[in-house]
Amino acid sequence: MANTQELTLIDIAQRYRHIRPVPRMPNFAAWIEGVDLTQPLTEPVQAELRQALNDFEVIFFKPQTITPAQHVALAKVFGPVSGGSYFERKPGAPELEMIVFDRDRPPSIDNWHTL
Repeated sequence: MANTQELTLIDIAQRYRHIRPVPRMPNFAAWIEGVDLTQPLTEPVQAELRQALNDFEVIFFKPQTITPAQHVALAKVFGPVSGGSYFERKPGAPELEMIVFDRDRPPSIDNWHTL
């Protein structure tokens, strides 16, 4: 059965003070502006990032060059980093998994998201 409820748009100006989500579709998938991932993230910014993920289900950041430690810090905003491993871990940063495509390692994740 189709959802017949009227869509209520998220009031971004009311809900967000420290970041600016820019939805790609109504209430779904947003670019996050106003966040410098090279700097420590304050608790209010972290809280709004979690809210944005909850509101929009998928969030994107503009390209930024970050260190492995900054990448891990960002991941921890959303919860504990998984100890499991599907892909090869990054040397010196065991919390990070790498998806590497090169001559010796062509794309081969055809079983991703399968049972």
